[in-house]
Amino acid sequence: MCQPPPTSDNSQVNAPAKKPFYKKWWFWLIVVIVVIAIAMGMGNGGNSTDGAKDSSSAPAASQEQTQDDKSSSKAEEPAEATPEVTVSAAEIVTAYTDNELAADKQYKGKVVQITGTMDQVTDILSSKAVRITSGDEYAFEGITCAIDDSQVDKAAELTKGGQVTVVGKVDGFNQMNIELSDCTIK
Repeated sequence: MCQPPPTSDNSQVNAPAKKPFYKKWWFWLIVVIVVIAIAMGMGNGGNSTDGAKDSSSAPAASQEQTQDDKSSSKAEEPAEATPEVTVSAAEIVTAYTDNELAADKQYKGKVVQITGTMDQVTDILSSKAVRITSGDEYAFEGITCAIDDSQVDKAAELTKGGQVTVVGKVDGFNQMNIELSDCTIK
């Protein structure tokens, strides 16, 4: 009893089934590499090719920028010296916690002088700030005043619980702090 030789149809039936390409490990490795490459490309904002173009004009641009910075800083200094509104920390915090929209209309974008109780001075990721409260030890809300390097010495002299007066531009309220930028300590 001889068996007939297997035909091509019989050999396919006995062969193991192939996995689809998307179930293979190498496919997912390629997908992960492509996703990482795309994420890194989006992270630098597409500036990697602009660096070579800008390097030749960088000295001229930096000189122009330095001159612009000097003229703009001279223009900003009088605004810091003459606040549009003078208010206590308790008054501005109450205004923002009672009605944020009304307080934004009254204070946002304006240079204000605020007097309150110094709570803390922070330096997080090279961002220096002074936090002021109304003086109530259980108060949650406060005022965060971003300061630049020229104000660091004055901030270092402040003591927790002491009275402090700052002048800065109101940027808004983040449900916990009223944010001030370009602050000077009086």
